Amino acid sequence: MCYQADKERLTVLNLRPKRDSGDAAAEWEKIKEALYNIKRDETIGARLFRRSLDLLPVTLRNIDVFARAAAEKFGSQREGDQYGTLMAGCWSLLHDNEATPEQARALLDHYDWTDYMEHTENDESSLALSALMEARVKVSASTEWCVHEVVRVAASGSYLSEISVADADKLLQRYGMRVRDDVLLFANKSESLPRLVANTSYATDIRGHLKRVAGATNYDNKAVQIGATVGKCIAIPLSRCLPCEPPTMPDKDAYAF
Repeated sequence: MCYQADKERLTVLNLRPKRDSGDAAAEWEKIKEALYNIKRDETIGARLFRRSLDLLPVTLRNIDVFARAAAEKFGSQREGDQYGTLMAGCWSLLHDNEATPEQARALLDHYDWTDYMEHTENDESSLALSALMEARVKVSASTEWCVHEVVRVAASGSYLSEISVADADKLLQRYGMRVRDDVLLFANKSESLPRLVANTSYATDIRGHLKRVAGATNYDNKAVQIGATVGKCIAIPLSRCLPCEPPTMPDKDAYAF
């Protein structure tokens, strides 16, 4: 299982697909020749190691330069430290001098960071809420629904009427949730709530993520009965929990297993 802390420390570099090259055969010949040159040079490992040691003071200063430039580009010091360090290492393979801020920005701008910036453009707390709403729960012995479908029934009673509003409310309370007016409440002490996202990276701190969702409150610090317990909770507007448009009524055997 990959947790968020792992994602913040590891960067996965993917090989470029073969179709990216107009002439795959010619491209491979270039790569093959370069690999042969490396293999024939028996001193390259020792020389690269020696160079890395000699440039270590410069590389450490370059890490600061690239980290600041990357933080500006990605809008987060966390991404700045992660990718700035990698780019400082890249710079040291090609140069032996300290990079200027302008050079650091130019090198960063030279690459397409779309795949690596995707998670920074999506609030992790919103993604955690989405994962929770997309989790499946049993509504009968042979049928599962997504949590957001059950929430919609409990909130309005006008959707997926195969179960009643009361039944939807009971089902949500088993998992530490309850609809009140225009908010969805999440019990702070529920042991069942984290189980809904047990196979995701949000399981270890689902409550922490929910507290950071835009519009989330502590429900005026009021104690609410949810299931068998009474305690404090997190309140998130229903508009943040449900899709903008309700899905169409599923077939009779939808989600059967």
